[in-house]
Amino acid sequence: MKNFLTIVIIFTTLFANMAMATGGPDHIGLIIDTTIDEHVTGNTNVSYGIMEARLEQQFPDTSIYPIMETKNEIIRNRLEDIMDNPNIVIDFLYISSHGVNSFLINQDGEFAFHLDREEDYKSIFGSAIGRFSKGAKIFFSGCSVSPKNRNQAHLLFKTISKNFKLKAGSIYANYTEGFQFTDAVILQSIGEQPTRKHRNKKLFFTLSAFVSYPLGLFYEKFLTNKGYLFRINGDKWSMEKENFFNVRKIKTPILE
Repeated sequence: MKNFLTIVIIFTTLFANMAMATGGPDHIGLIIDTTIDEHVTGNTNVSYGIMEARLEQQFPDTSIYPIMETKNEIIRNRLEDIMDNPNIVIDFLYISSHGVNSFLINQDGEFAFHLDREEDYKSIFGSAIGRFSKGAKIFFSGCSVSPKNRNQAHLLFKTISKNFKLKAGSIYANYTEGFQFTDAVILQSIGEQPTRKHRNKKLFFTLSAFVSYPLGLFYEKFLTNKGYLFRINGDKWSMEKENFFNVRKIKTPILE
């Protein structure tokens, strides 16, 4: 009887594992905010909520995982925990950071990621490499992440797709400054601000709204948040000018 029960347990476990292995993929999205502790305008937690809501509209069947951390090692460990499930595939990866010339960084320099260095992908994002779904989107909000020169930008996007092993999907990066005035100022209330300094900033913008809002919106829409949208599908690729807000709002079609 004991041997029979042991055999039943072994076969039950075996079939359960087989069922998990043959089940459909679990689709997730990753929002990585490396600026969470910085004293920037607005409450970064509120800004995160705005971003999450926009992406939920694009990816209604995708489970979103936030990683609100500021250090390479912690981000890597959190990713490894999330990606431990072999059925997981990534529908989007959004990284909020500062940027300049293919380099992502936060204010304290504790997060640093060179987009043109293969070893940085492996050391920070190793568990996510090759785990992207068909049509996945990778995008960055940092300033001047992409070169403005089209040929140089193309080389960078090819490097990103190669190192992340993105076979069919899209990548976006700004070649201008990134400036999210609407999210950080207009859509936030004074009561949502985390410190007195933040509340004073919001109060200033509110009292001067007849001047500051139009100027901020003009700067946000016409002078900043401009970049390239790179699409790839196997050996085929395309690249066109786009802006950050369209990318986060509209699902990018797969390149045919």
